[in-house]
Amino acid sequence: MKKLFLVILGFYFLPLQAQQQHVLTFQACLQRAVQQSYLVQAETSQTQVANQKASLVKAAAIPKISGNLGGEGRFLGSYNFGQEWALVQADWSLGDFFKKTNLAARQDVTTQKFRTQQTQMEAMGNAAVLYIGILQTRKALELLGVRLKLLHRHELLAQSMWRAGLRTQLDVLQTQSQISALREDSVKLQMNLTNLRNTLAARLAWKSGDSLHVMPIHAQKVAKLRLPVISPDVINGNLKVKMFQSQMTAQELRVQNVQAGRYPHFMVGGGWFADGDPTGDGNYWLVNAGIRIPIYEGKTVKVRETASQAQKESLQFQLQNAQRETAIKLNKLTEKMNRLREVMQIQRNRIQTLKKSSGFAEVNFKAGLITNLEYLDIQQKLTDAQLKLKQSRLSYAMNLIEYYVVTNQPAQLMALGE
Repeated sequence: MKKLFLVILGFYFLPLQAQQQHVLTFQACLQRAVQQSYLVQAETSQTQVANQKASLVKAAAIPKISGNLGGEGRFLGSYNFGQEWALVQADWSLGDFFKKTNLAARQDVTTQKFRTQQTQMEAMGNAAVLYIGILQTRKALELLGVRLKLLHRHELLAQSMWRAGLRTQLDVLQTQSQISALREDSVKLQMNLTNLRNTLAARLAWKSGDSLHVMPIHAQKVAKLRLPVISPDVINGNLKVKMFQSQMTAQELRVQNVQAGRYPHFMVGGGWFADGDPTGDGNYWLVNAGIRIPIYEGKTVKVRETASQAQKESLQFQLQNAQRETAIKLNKLTEKMNRLREVMQIQRNRIQTLKKSSGFAEVNFKAGLITNLEYLDIQQKLTDAQLKLKQSRLSYAMNLIEYYVVTNQPAQLMALGE
């Protein structure tokens, strides 16, 4: 009996534990979206590649040391002998040292980090849109559920009044038709909710969409957030703009790097020389030093300088275009959010008016002062107005998310879930 009780208890607590494991907060959703993004992982790997390339370029400024072990035999007419040597040679590129050619490669690492951050922001933004879409769709379903309950109650009232001879059967049929329409809308919304859940679950590498339970956030609080102000600093905070600025810096350094090829190489070496020549002075130590100076390479350096300068100008135009497009996008988003705020205020006022009308309509219907069709029309208008307000709040949140993504503000994006 005791074992049976423990088994039953286990079955009771198992679903609760499963539900607790599947609860997902807004912040956890965004963090997991970044962790599970293949694109983020790919860009992170590219950052490691860029670091390794920078290390290779840095090594160019370090003297190259090489060893030379060898020997030879000389066969002369009257005698022959052998010679062996062990030498060490150092070759130092003065151009790489003085021009700091590794700085351009280090700047490439910075550019790649910006690219990785952009991919992270995009992953967070996509997850945030899906998360809020799930919440808003769920709210819309709850709203339709409430309206269905009211219509079922009204259906019972219409049937009782029809049986009492106070109303016609048409009133009952009209109410049932309205109930069917709401059920159809509920099924469509449920399909949309399932699609959103499955998409988010796939992006988060979650077990399934059905096991995904997202925690609510304050949609009204989001809609009341202070509208951001657009400034040059905000525009330059865009990660694409930062990438082009970083590429510009790297290209300026590369223009200087081209001149590094005109600098000489300093070489120094030495070692032990074993001389078996019986007529010579015997074994000896050898020390040497010298400079290798480039004299003529055709137009190679000039062509490289011209190409590097042209690339720099191209990046300048791309940077200006990115700044302009970012400004256009931000202006469009802020303008839309301003208009949505006005629309939401109008919608709230309309809902208050329709709620009062709905209350009067129920009383007047019972008193026989209005038709059933008029009553249903008021109820439908109230439902439509409430759904439109939900949709406006969703649109506002979507635009705010996009604004934070474009301006690279992950902290503000995370704060939407607080």
